[in-house]
Amino acid sequence: MFRREKDGNLDALIVDFQLARYGPPAHDMMTFLHLVQTREFAQNHEKDILDRYYKRLGQELSAEDLDIESLLPQKEWNESIKHYREFAILTSIFYFQLILTPSDISAEFLASPELFDECMYVDRSKMVIACFENDELCRFRMVEAMKEAAEMYNWI
Repeated sequence: MFRREKDGNLDALIVDFQLARYGPPAHDMMTFLHLVQTREFAQNHEKDILDRYYKRLGQELSAEDLDIESLLPQKEWNESIKHYREFAILTSIFYFQLILTPSDISAEFLASPELFDECMYVDRSKMVIACFENDELCRFRMVEAMKEAAEMYNWI
């Protein structure tokens, strides 16, 4: 959601109701950067996005007479970003194979309760391979996420 501030600047607001729970803001922001954005976008804009988020969070807290430095000091925010980066990268690998599945492929797996159970609880390699071979976006995002994990763990 976007709105124009009185000074003319554009403000972006994120409303995330998926998996609603109490959790650290860094978890949501890192997951957002790794699931919703391309790796290139995240690399080019991560610092600015995270800085803006922290500043805006501070403004929202201040409007309620709360001090961000006493609730979430900048140093702790930066450390939590590093901490949740690994989680977000690994989550993207897991989720991409489900959320990027083209409808024609998912329809095949949803049509049969046995195939669905096999895919969800035993072995989803047939579905992942079908996505990888037949859908350019799915292949691109999965490879992107795997490369990032390989770099994170110094595998390449």
